[in-house]
Amino acid sequence: MANIQITPDGSDAATVTVRLHGEVDAAGGNELRLALIDVIMRRRPPRVLIDVCAVTAIDPYVIGILRAARDIARDLSLPLAFAGEGSPVAAQLHRDLMVGAVTRPS
Repeated sequence: MANIQITPDGSDAATVTVRLHGEVDAAGGNELRLALIDVIMRRRPPRVLIDVCAVTAIDPYVIGILRAARDIARDLSLPLAFAGEGSPVAAQLHRDLMVGAVTRPS
């Protein structure tokens, strides 16, 4: 399972942050998929940040969900970034998703 927290980031709520904690397995992936659909397709904030700083392990199924979220956001011209500089999971995502820079949350 995954512990998922979704918060507006900053006083203007220009960024919605999806924070993941712990081990994100396939069961947690389903919860994450629904959360990302809500954020990307319904809320449509100016920017989405997926924070993986506190993730200890991630299932390949979940990487597929994150890849799909990245692609959909790109199709909608919605900036989506991953935060987690220095974490092993962020490094894995960088390799698997071939995203630009994985950044620190601000």
